[in-house]
Amino acid sequence: MYDIVVLGAGASATAFLQSIKKLAQMSGGIESPLKVAVIDRQSQYGTGRVYQQDYEWLIMNTPVEDLSCVYDDSSHLANWLKKEVSTSSKYISRNLFGLYLARCLESVCESLSVHFINDTVVDVEPIVESSSNVVSISLTSGDRFQSKAIVFATGYPLDLKEDLYGIENVTKSLYPLQSNLPCLEKNEVLVFGTSLSSVDVISTCHHLEYDCKITICSRTGSLPNVKGQVIEPVQPKFCLYSEYYKDYRNKGCALSLRDILRRVRLELKSHCIDWRSYLFPKRGIEDQISIFRRRLDSARTGNSSFDLVLGMIPEIAETWALVDTSQLRLFMEKFQSRIRAIHGAIPLHNAQLLANKLDNGTVRLSQLPSSLVERNGKHIATFPDGGQKVYDHVIFATGSRRSLKFHTDSLIRATLNKLTDKPYTEFGAEVHLPSGRLCNSGGHNLYAIGHASEGSHPFMNNFGWIVKSSHMSAKAIIKKLRESTNNESLFS
Repeated sequence: MYDIVVLGAGASATAFLQSIKKLAQMSGGIESPLKVAVIDRQSQYGTGRVYQQDYEWLIMNTPVEDLSCVYDDSSHLANWLKKEVSTSSKYISRNLFGLYLARCLESVCESLSVHFINDTVVDVEPIVESSSNVVSISLTSGDRFQSKAIVFATGYPLDLKEDLYGIENVTKSLYPLQSNLPCLEKNEVLVFGTSLSSVDVISTCHHLEYDCKITICSRTGSLPNVKGQVIEPVQPKFCLYSEYYKDYRNKGCALSLRDILRRVRLELKSHCIDWRSYLFPKRGIEDQISIFRRRLDSARTGNSSFDLVLGMIPEIAETWALVDTSQLRLFMEKFQSRIRAIHGAIPLHNAQLLANKLDNGTVRLSQLPSSLVERNGKHIATFPDGGQKVYDHVIFATGSRRSLKFHTDSLIRATLNKLTDKPYTEFGAEVHLPSGRLCNSGGHNLYAIGHASEGSHPFMNNFGWIVKSSHMSAKAIIKKLRESTNNESLFS
């Protein structure tokens, strides 16, 4: 019998276990009988799928101070970099970040007894008749055991494109590029997505000197924001959790998106930015390229609007627990894709590379094709203007693909289906905020963190919020275990 079993061993799981370690230390010691298991089918624990060994030119789009894996210690990664690799870089490679995550997980194991299981979970069975609400877990190996609490840290679902299985020359899962991206020499390539991941594809083809032409496409054709050489988040004046909490108390009920937007409008207005054109630009492809070039020029002079966004997003992410759950659909339909585009920003050198490629015609920007047909390994795309183009390879670089209709991880679906008739929304599994406990889970301690919880919280592409929300889940689980065991010395 385990106290906690974590399904997945990537960045979210590592952040969660760091918080378990920290909370155990705060309780007066780490000589505790807490029994923890981590299950993942890949054995590179800590890195997950996306931060495994990859090309050294793939740089994280988030500055070092926002990538700390330890809650309430923003300097943890920076201090580790200075000590272990003698660097004080503002941005680091995906490789180096993966190494940091692996080391963080190793440090957890120095303090807590963690059993790593390299296997695949085939079934999670809540034992309904059990008075202690334990859960049974079955593996492909045939092994079976029980746990008092389950944490789904399964990341992006891998089963989002069942309709594409068997189709030739399609890259469905992008990272790590070093193993997933095929040779694209002399290829015409269609990339779904115009944000951060698509720029990684362009950068990789450039570094590998592939002679290929790439079309990147999305619904609006919006290109990424651009970061300057120096990033300094602007402290919001209006978009603050403390101010939203006052609104919540004064209103006497949950906030609406209108309440959230009201303070966003005030914040943008204070910086002479028209909120409507900023959040809902109605422009064509050529306009999007012009806007991108202006962003590039602004970033060169250190006047990027990204600094303002960087300050607001964490405050809004924390506020989401105060928002009426019925507002999720409206947010996903009207705001989500645009917020992701604004929040996602690429370093200056990648922005310049993209601008150069757009100039020389090796990269083309387009809206989504109205149809895509595969014939004999080739892909025929028909675009809204009626034009057609044949592509040798198709790449999906759309992140979690929430705007294309997000689906809950199949393991969570199967588990909740045993407990309720309506376990999740079309956008993912629903969780109670801020604990992360799955809704409709009965009395069982079933939790979802990171991208597995996006059915209730749409800001899980922000690593700082993943760390904070994982910490809150860790606190909630320890509280539950403490109540069930009456073990005051273990959990505090």
